[in-house]
Amino acid sequence: MGIPDLGGARPLNTPLYQTANFGYDNPEDLAEAINNPASFAYLRNSNPTVRALEDAVSALEGAAASLATSSGMGAIHTVLHTLLGSGDHIIVQKHLYGGTFALLRDLSARYGVDVTYIDGRDAAEVTEALRPTTKVLYLETLSNPTAQVTDLPAFFAAGRAAGLTGVVDNTFASPIGCRPISLGADVVVHSSTKFLSGHGDVLGGIASFADAALHRRVWSHSLETGTIADPFAAWLTLRGLATLGLRMRRHHENADGLATFLSGHPGSPRSTGPDCPTTPATSWRGACCPTATAASSPSTSTAGARRPSSSPGGCASPTAPSPSAASRPSCSSPPPPPTARWTPRGCAPSASRRDGPHRRRPRTPRRPHGGLRPGTGLTLRPQGPAPAPARTGTPIRRAPGQAPAAGPGHADPTTAPPRPRTREGAPRTCPTAPP
Repeated sequence: MGIPDLGGARPLNTPLYQTANFGYDNPEDLAEAINNPASFAYLRNSNPTVRALEDAVSALEGAAASLATSSGMGAIHTVLHTLLGSGDHIIVQKHLYGGTFALLRDLSARYGVDVTYIDGRDAAEVTEALRPTTKVLYLETLSNPTAQVTDLPAFFAAGRAAGLTGVVDNTFASPIGCRPISLGADVVVHSSTKFLSGHGDVLGGIASFADAALHRRVWSHSLETGTIADPFAAWLTLRGLATLGLRMRRHHENADGLATFLSGHPGSPRSTGPDCPTTPATSWRGACCPTATAASSPSTSTAGARRPSSSPGGCASPTAPSPSAASRPSCSSPPPPPTARWTPRGCAPSASRRDGPHRRRPRTPRRPHGGLRPGTGLTLRPQGPAPAPARTGTPIRRAPGQAPAAGPGHADPTTAPPRPRTREGAPRTCPTAPP
């Protein structure tokens, strides 16, 4: 079974190559393809659909190459296991995703990797934590789940001066919010389960590399760990990338409104986020990543009115106009009016009739066959209007001791006979008994 000739046409959407193997007419070409990440031989090596996702994310991140994996932790695991060995040292910010923290704890216990946690607020912490065995500096653009903003340019500059490989988790910001490679990162990892796919039906991850040689090292290690992405998951993630820009802009707006609401709510004494005055590195965030946001963090505020650009010099256009102080939501802004759509029920009055006493009750659908299921052994009532019930006569009153008299044509004259009707509904007279 071959692939049909398209006659010069090309599909506008990326096809799904749901295949585990690829055939070659020449065995030498097959042998070369097995050891080349740019060729296709076996699914664990590469796949055209997976490659399309990797190229798309590389374009978004400004990377030389990318590697799609089966999960976000698969990407982090493959990268750190490639860069670290027994006795090596890694510097990590302490506000960290729980899965990454568990992985580092396992690396420390199993392979003797030393881990130093820093606060992530001053780049001088990197210089103070350096050792002769330090190999990696690991950060998060927006920490999960506290949405702490780290000064990426300053931290990566300090790490690069010491010869460290800079790795950053850019899941919460996405390439629309921030492009860390342009800020000095060597490796950018994502959980594509979150914003990249955007539909809650994909488990996946991806790592993007500023250097193609480092990508080749990590790709070779992924052949051993088997963390390659599934073609169908990659195809679904490509579907989500088509609306990434629109969705992230709405995420920013929702985070703005939610942060503004929580800032004035008595049950939320403190809000943290990129736009809050109490959040460190706010000035760097406004200059380099004005669209970065942790949209899934309920206490994060961002500027959703700014439109991200695809300029390679930063996460978004630094010259994008920012809203005025009067119109831009912040952590110190008053709470929104009670008619806002995201106002939780019970926290503010609602003008919707659905919450009032006149709300309509849902109608129960009428089950066919009069509510009976076929196969139950019960007689099913035919569909259509129900027949009119038979009319019973009015009881005849008798005096005490009076014997019942036989009526004409009726054996029991206790009750009067019903009045029969014709087919057209007109009453008719009962027939008289024969003499």
